[in-house]
Amino acid sequence: MWGKDYTVTVQAINKLSKMSLLSDSSVFEVKNQEKGEKVAKKKEAAVPTPIKGLSSLQASADQITLTWSESPDAKDYKLYWDRGEVSKMNMLYPLVASTDGQATFVVDYNNSGGILGSEAVQKNGGAFKFRVSYISSTSGKESEISDPLTVTVKKNQPK
Repeated sequence: MWGKDYTVTVQAINKLSKMSLLSDSSVFEVKNQEKGEKVAKKKEAAVPTPIKGLSSLQASADQITLTWSESPDAKDYKLYWDRGEVSKMNMLYPLVASTDGQATFVVDYNNSGGILGSEAVQKNGGAFKFRVSYISSTSGKESEISDPLTVTVKKNQPK
């Protein structure tokens, strides 16, 4: 524990199981300390700029393939599902906390909570908004979240 840097973020879940956005990251250095010494907070690094170029390679009622421009400073990416329906607010839900460093991700029945591939989407189609951020390999901070990408899925044609 002593002599290391730690990055801390906080996310709250209320009694209705709604998740808040992640807090800004804070980096702490834990020094080898003598009795009575205080641990000093490191100077905050700037929040990395957002990802550009979020797009959809393929979209159907069963799955959506998302891709984005890679950041040279990214060690990993996070995807958010923007379910803002009330008063045109953004309501970001973490879709995946890690893409294992890959700049592409397939949203499907399993990771969409059963929404994609559901009977309702098969019959009616729908519009879905996504955003992406990355974790900086130099500062450990999460970047600003990208502008939203709206993906329209058409209903399946009867066979």
